[in-house]
Amino acid sequence: MNYDEFLFYTLSQSVGNTKHPLTRLPYDLAFSETHRYYLEFYESNYNSDCISEYDAIINYLKNYK
Repeated sequence: MNYDEFLFYTLSQSVGNTKHPLTRLPYDLAFSETHRYYLEFYESNYNSDCISEYDAIINYLKNYK
């Protein structure tokens, strides 16, 4: 797992009011899934060079459907 994926997982655990599946998974179970979910974020419209990756991930998680 790289830093970006680790940041994504860590934020999924700390952001309230999100329906993202990683929010309910402990690290050892989420480890194999994090890459897939991070890639989904990375390819989304939320990933933007105009804002920090931290803010982009927060926005993505808060608006996850």
